[in-house]
Amino acid sequence: MAVTNPYEDSPDPSRSTIDEETKGMLHHFDSVDLPRTEDATHIPSSSRRYLLPLSLGSNLLLFVVILFQLAHPCFFSARTCVYDRRGVSQDQAMEVMDTAKAKGELMGDVNKIVPEFPTQKVVFMNDSRYSNEKMFKNEKEFNTILSTWEKDMPLGRGFVTVHNASSYAPLQRPWHLSSSPGLDGYSIAYLHQYHCLYMIMRSHGQYRFGRPSHDVDMERHVTHCFDYLRQSMYCAGDSALEGKSAIPGLEMTDGWGDTHICKNQKALLGWVVENRFSNKTGIH
Repeated sequence: MAVTNPYEDSPDPSRSTIDEETKGMLHHFDSVDLPRTEDATHIPSSSRRYLLPLSLGSNLLLFVVILFQLAHPCFFSARTCVYDRRGVSQDQAMEVMDTAKAKGELMGDVNKIVPEFPTQKVVFMNDSRYSNEKMFKNEKEFNTILSTWEKDMPLGRGFVTVHNASSYAPLQRPWHLSSSPGLDGYSIAYLHQYHCLYMIMRSHGQYRFGRPSHDVDMERHVTHCFDYLRQSMYCAGDSALEGKSAIPGLEMTDGWGDTHICKNQKALLGWVVENRFSNKTGIH
């Protein structure tokens, strides 16, 4: 897409042309008789000795500054650069935003309605209550696991009340209850993600056991979860380092045994329940 430059010079009839300026400059210097004396042209050898090193040093410093500016285009402008690399050029992909607008807790609420929570170190290890090798081979085991996931969804199904929602931006349209039409409800993202993963697992199990759902709305729901979870993962950007499995003899990276920095789930879940939008239960 062609980009116009709002700062590009436009013709100005009040300005003289290059030829006119050249003639004026020539006329000006032709009319001035500069005295050519030895005092005016002579540079002491002791001073001339330092001119070359100073000149080289200045040029080198300027070259370094230019290279640094090219590598960090927003460093000197007190702004944050966010790069979105999706097969486009860097100029097209770079989005620049004010630093003040970019500040905030990682994976937090941009409006500060949801408070910040303490973090804790968590070692990931497989919990067979949530997944195991039998779950897609034995339907009873599969249903037991689904039940465990459902019980972990808190009272209120992950929706919280937001007072004066219209005064905040950027918030999408809120949910409303017929019993309390004046209340605005919003879903907490991490519980939406939990719900999405549950729906994918449930759908996969139904196919494995020969009972696929033909509900169009349900299929659309599950389909949206793939891209929603993809973006959620990129947003979180969990940078914990993972090596080989902690399970002896297992030559693969499964994430078990590695330490992650996580939000304190007890504190977060407590706030969600305390500020719940309703008393509904369930996960779907």
